[in-house]
Amino acid sequence: MEIVPIVPFGKYKGQPITTLLKDTNYLEWCKQQDWFKKFPIVYNICVNQTIVNQNENSKTPEHNKIQNLFLEEENVKKLLVKVFKLKLNHLYIDCDPKYSVKFEKQYNWDLFIDRNDFCYCSCPDDDDDFKCVCEENKNYIKRYNIPKNRDFRKKSENIYCEIKSLLGDDYPCVLRKMNTQIKLTDNFISLENDKFKISHEKDWQRYYNTYEEYKFAFQENIIKPNYILLVKDFTSSTTTKEQLIQIFQQSNIKVIFLKDIIETDNTQIMKIEKMRIKTMLKN
Repeated sequence: MEIVPIVPFGKYKGQPITTLLKDTNYLEWCKQQDWFKKFPIVYNICVNQTIVNQNENSKTPEHNKIQNLFLEEENVKKLLVKVFKLKLNHLYIDCDPKYSVKFEKQYNWDLFIDRNDFCYCSCPDDDDDFKCVCEENKNYIKRYNIPKNRDFRKKSENIYCEIKSLLGDDYPCVLRKMNTQIKLTDNFISLENDKFKISHEKDWQRYYNTYEEYKFAFQENIIKPNYILLVKDFTSSTTTKEQLIQIFQQSNIKVIFLKDIIETDNTQIMKIEKMRIKTMLKN
């Protein structure tokens, strides 16, 4: 059973590791102690942001092929559209996988997609000061209540994704593992957002004309997670796909089936695989 590890020593002995992670001064002191490495589970979470007590054998060649699909910008866009229920018509999404996509992100997330700019407007944007006045963009600005003189683009939430090429009646194990990852990730995000707020709250007048502008910019820049389970094939003797979606929704996890966003025929998989090998050879 996957649970958030308990601290076995010192000031927070017997408490969840998230309590230790929030005490940054004590955490930094622990990192400087030689004995800290004697507790590998806690040490790896605190220092390397890695969960070591998971089944690494779950990473199969098929799993890796699914990861590699998101080296393609078009596939990243399709996932964003599905996750955030966006409409492709008149939609502009700025998502270069080179910068926004990471594999094996902190706490063992298989796929991480950083925030991307999007708006309901596909008009050219070659100038940094460009302000579109098309009807799609006007409706978009009104819908999201974007303050005057602010950038018309909106940022998506971060995506933290677990990938399963084949999921069966063992799905409760996957759910427990993801709940552990989520607790640790939420804790990390909370600390990062607190840092951002402290650094900007006192000096907002230096960068913004009004407090409303600052609040809008703050909401756009803080980290907001979106947790996804991406499944290629699901077979269960007890649970339907609809029930699986409901079960994971209870933990704020969206279940998405790969075939609903990407046509994973052999031609495309081979294309991605050739691109990956070509990149490796260059490096």
